[in-house]
Amino acid sequence: MTLLLGKDGYIIREASNISEAVRLLSEQTIDLAIVDLRLGDESGLDLIRLIQQNHRDTESILLTAYGSIESSVEAMQTGACDYITKPFSNNELTLRIGKALERKVMKEEIHTLRQHVAMSYGFDNIVGISKPISLVKETAKRIAPTDITVLITGASGTGKELFARAIHHHSNRRSGSFVAIDCSAIPEALLESELFGHMKGSFTSATRTSPGLLEEADGGTVFLDEVSNMPASIQVKLLRFLQDSVIRKIGSSASRRSMSE
Repeated sequence: MTLLLGKDGYIIREASNISEAVRLLSEQTIDLAIVDLRLGDESGLDLIRLIQQNHRDTESILLTAYGSIESSVEAMQTGACDYITKPFSNNELTLRIGKALERKVMKEEIHTLRQHVAMSYGFDNIVGISKPISLVKETAKRIAPTDITVLITGASGTGKELFARAIHHHSNRRSGSFVAIDCSAIPEALLESELFGHMKGSFTSATRTSPGLLEEADGGTVFLDEVSNMPASIQVKLLRFLQDSVIRKIGSSASRRSMSE
């Protein structure tokens, strides 16, 4: 394998056990670790766990001669991006390596794009140097890392959504969706279905089960614009969502917990 990959231009570093591998990982940047399931008396899965915990920028592929479905599934759950069962052809190996490195590049590009987006929605990009606007920005910065529900008030055009986006992109939920909902633009008859979703057959036109906007934003941030225009009956259901993060689709007898803020 070393000879084959060396011919393809890869720089190879070898380790015969976990301690040697950990030393190599700490000394230099490793793009991809190809880990055998059996490392003497040690398990390659333990090394993959260490890589996942301490070297998140390193991709890993598990090699196994045992064809164990359990170990392959465990490897993927542990953090490996792929596994190869021995014996394997040179073409298969180089193809899997190429895909793993493409995955690494893609993850780096996504991370860079997220950083650029976060900078675009940074608090410093909110124009204003007066004492009131400075206090609002400082407050928003403090609450951004938390999971509390935030009420932003102000006249139309004062930048409520701008602040909401800045809070989202500086929160722990920035990798999730930011869903802006104009509560005054959705017809009252459709509002509950749009927000909470519905089950198939729950009303005449419900030909399939559909998630609501709150569920689609799970793990991200929901911005409810003009929430005061929402009917009182929907506000009661929304209040329960804000208090308990519980969503119940129209026509469903079961509720589910959401992670959205």
